[in-house]
Amino acid sequence: MLIASPAGGWEGIIAKDGDSVYASGRSTDWLKFKCLNEQEFVVGGYTDPKGSRTGFGALLVGFYEAGILKFAGKVGTGYNTTTLRGLHSKLTKLEIKAPPFANNDFPRRDVHWVAQRRHTSHYAHRLEQGLFTRICA
Repeated sequence: MLIASPAGGWEGIIAKDGDSVYASGRSTDWLKFKCLNEQEFVVGGYTDPKGSRTGFGALLVGFYEAGILKFAGKVGTGYNTTTLRGLHSKLTKLEIKAPPFANNDFPRRDVHWVAQRRHTSHYAHRLEQGLFTRICA
């Protein structure tokens, strides 16, 4: 059931100790197993900020499939000003001229590409194809 629950759109599964009785409040007799729509991504670039935003607009992320880095989408929310500036400072040092993604469905305007020196350990919550809420380390 736990494997099938994300495909059914379930938030998760609740489990209860079969020998316990119902009691209001929290206890170890009841467990919640959440289904998270997460995937590991690699940062391959970023967009310019717009308006009053500083640092960058969104990270351009991808994933490896059969050893090939494929563009997945943009992540532009969940960053405070300190994070935006800090990541931008690190990313500018890794800039390259060509996109690192093998597929061609990535943005082409106001973008900066970054070299992939190592696989990152960032996760994003996928909303739909190409859109993500945030990345967290």
